[in-house]
Amino acid sequence: MTASRHQARRRPAARFLALALLACGVYLLADSGGLLEFLDPETLADRIRSSGSLGIVVFVAAFCLGELVQVPGTLFFATAVGVWGLPAGVIVGVTAAIAACTFAFATVRLAGRWVLDGRSLEAIQRFVPAIESAPLRTTVLLRLTLGASPPVNWALALSAIGWREFLIGTVIGITPNVTAYVWLLDQLAFTSEPVIPKWGVVALLLVLVGIGVQVNRRLQRRGDRIARDRGD
Repeated sequence: MTASRHQARRRPAARFLALALLACGVYLLADSGGLLEFLDPETLADRIRSSGSLGIVVFVAAFCLGELVQVPGTLFFATAVGVWGLPAGVIVGVTAAIAACTFAFATVRLAGRWVLDGRSLEAIQRFVPAIESAPLRTTVLLRLTLGASPPVNWALALSAIGWREFLIGTVIGITPNVTAYVWLLDQLAFTSEPVIPKWGVVALLLVLVGIGVQVNRRLQRRGDRIARDRGD
């Protein structure tokens, strides 16, 4: 019994150490590429171009670090289209987003439960019952509307969703989301002959954000109902 309690006390420390090592690894890689100055897409793009053939690696590492510190994914999507253009920017953006979301999910699942249990995370935890009631469908919906939003990674990691549902749902949902954002950002800031006027692009971006907000509220209310029915 004493040995079991001793092992239980050591688990949080081991998880925290693993989290720290992962975070330090990403930090050092990003720092070596000069990517800690998340000022704007142009600054980030300059850092990537100066890295030569390792630009994609540095971009993915920066995206992973950004997910942990909650840098908006829009910054990275704008950088992808600014550096690689279309359609390469879409491919790089989707690949990096999936890698960053997976890294954040694994990191939070490794140590997040211990770190977050004692904190006020009601807004994120309200998603958990809805996620667990329909893991794959809810993951697809979250990724389709909220994309690589860091709080989505936290909510998924804090739930009991399996890796299979997480990966399949993330790939299916995030691909059209990132594609839409990269194309719209290209139309807004990078192409010389936009298909639609800039005000139309801004309107579409606002519509996408509005849809994400509505889905966020609906899933939270659904999670609250499920929790009440369970008597949680």
